[in-house]
Amino acid sequence: MKNCNIKSETKVLRIDLAKQSFQLHGIVKIGQTALRKSWVAIN
Repeated sequence: MKNCNIKSETKVLRIDLAKQSFQLHGIVKIGQTALRKSWVAIN
């Protein structure tokens, strides 16, 4: 992942939802991944 200023450069923010987790993906205008985070629900 490229170290960049996510607030000013992120062009696409995708949210993937599932039953037990969700993920965030941020992509800058040149197609590189700027953000990738995953969270899992604990029951």
